[in-house]
This record gives sequence, structure tokens and C-alpha cells, in this order.
Amino acid sequence: MSWKNDLNNVKKIFQNGTTKEKFEYIFDYYKWHILVIILVIYFIANMIYTNLTTKEYVLQGIFLNMFSESNTLTDLEQDFLNDYPINDDSEDIFFDSSLYYLPNTNSSNSTASYETLQLLTVRIATGEIDFIIGDLATIADLSYNQYFSNLVEVLSEEQIKAYESYFLYYDKAVLEKWDSIDYTSENISEMYIPDPTRPELMEEPVPAMINISVNDKLTEIYPETPTNYAIGIVANGPNKENTLEFLDYLIQ
Repeated sequence: MSWKNDLNNVKKIFQNGTTKEKFEYIFDYYKWHILVIILVIYFIANMIYTNLTTKEYVLQGIFLNMFSESNTLTDLEQDFLNDYPINDDSEDIFFDSSLYYLPNTNSSNSTASYETLQLLTVRIATGEIDFIIGDLATIADLSYNQYFSNLVEVLSEEQIKAYESYFLYYDKAVLEKWDSIDYTSENISEMYIPDPTRPELMEEPVPAMINISVNDKLTEIYPETPTNYAIGIVANGPNKENTLEFLDYLIQ
């Protein structure tokens, strides 16, 4: 039978063949098996390496509309880590200053702002953002996308007492009104954003942002655009404790 002949040939090769002949035989008959084994080993090794070397982000923030080239954001990260150290081997923080969003923009900026809004929505949905900082008008506009937590629900009692005078608000009633609007050119003017500093003029004020304008750290970050700034704590941000520590660091 042919298989017996094959078996005899194999025995002859391994008994009397040269090393080269043995390797040629193994490669000819088992090359696909060897390739699969090599690939499996590669993927397992790569997975182990990735798990051992990839750091977990324990704080991720967005700094919107940083129009100036500056290293101060890196300096801010390091300064914060000096006060609130992390495990350098397995943890890291990430502050992103690459995004621009300008509410009520003209046609030249509207595309970029729309793309930023889409990107923010996706990254927030996947738990990649803990807080967003920007000028007051921009953060107030974003609050109506319901990105931010109700501050009363996430801050400690001590923080509420310390920062309540800096709270900024959105009006939940306005959101409900927007949901009922048929967006046409005739009624688009009805989509207004109330003054976030005047909760007494709102029907259902929700504290969702903090005014952080009186802050030397932000003056260094936004040196060319002096204005009022605010921070919103993202509702489903995965690192609430570290975010609140950063808030204390930023304000105090």
C-alpha cells in the first residue's frame, strides 16, 4: 500500500538522510502546520506584550479651542501629577488640545465644529473623556447635549459648599422645548441658550458646569484668548475620583 511505502521512505530519510534532507522533508510536509504554530505563538506573545506595556488612562480631558502653540498643557499634566502621583508603570493621564468647537459658527468653521461634535459624542459614549474645558459660551452650548453630570450628584458636600458660587447652569425646560421644535428656517431662532450664570431666570436650572475663569493655570494655557472659562464633568466619564481631584487642583 502507498502509505506503507511513504512510511518506509520517511524511516529511510530520518535513519540515513543528511540533515538538509531531513529539514527539506519536514518543510515540504509540515510547512503549513509550522506556519500556524508560529502565528499562534506570535499573537500570544504580542497580546502578552501589549497587556504588560499598555498603560491605563486614569484621567482624560479635553481642552477645546487652544489656538496657540504651547507646551503648557504638558506642564499642567506634570504639575498635577506632582500633587496627585500615579503608578508610572501602569497608569497615565491624557489631555487633548487638538479639538475646536465654536457654537453659532459661520460657514467657514461650521464643518470643523460639526465634526468635533460628532467626535466628542463618540468618545464620550465609549468612556474616553472625563472632563471638557473651554470658553464659557462653548461649554454652555455643549451642556445642552447633556454631556455633563449634575454637579450636586457628583461633588462631595465640601466641594459643593466651596464651588457652589461658581456653578453654571443649563435649563432642562429648554431641552424639552427643543425636542418639540420642527427645525426649519422659520423657527430656528427659537433655539436660544439662556445665560448660564442666571439660574433664577430658568424654569428648570441644572448645575452642570463650573466657572474656572479666575485661574492662573488657564491663563498660561490660553494666553492669547483671555475670556471666561468653564469645566464640565462628563456624565459617564470612567475616572470620577481623579476628575474631582483635578478640579480641586485647578481651582485651589
